[in-house]
Amino acid sequence: RKFAADYGCTHWTTNMEEAIAHPEVDIVCISLPNNLHEAAVMLCCKHKKAVMTTKPLGRNAEEAKRMLLAVEEAGIFNGYLEDLVYTPKFIKASESVRNGALGRILWAKSRETHPGPHSEWFWDIEQAGGGCILDLGCHCVEITRSYIGKD
Repeated sequence: RKFAADYGCTHWTTNMEEAIAHPEVDIVCISLPNNLHEAAVMLCCKHKKAVMTTKPLGRNAEEAKRMLLAVEEAGIFNGYLEDLVYTPKFIKASESVRNGALGRILWAKSRETHPGPHSEWFWDIEQAGGGCILDLGCHCVEITRSYIGKD
């Protein structure tokens, strides 16, 4: 199995559909600037390719909802890559919650920081979406959902 990146997809605006549609591609990992997530997901739906999307899923709720509905309608595998939920400290904490060590969790507090973005596109609101609230806050939201429940 190969990923789209294995086919030299370095310039996403001209090669994205070609890379996604390639017959040897089984799953696409979308790790593009936020404003390109939806276009890439829609191409995965068009070509019936499983898809995993890095955080944040979309720049706003409407964009994320359109992607969710599209993958469900296309009947393809869809994964959301939220890495912090799977770090050892959060796995241990989640196990404690599931085992009843803390009782029923009704409220959670989370804090997330980093030294700043690594890409220029992050500073463009059109490309990035919600800035630091979206970029960092998505970790806190998913961690909280893991403790409280995703329903």
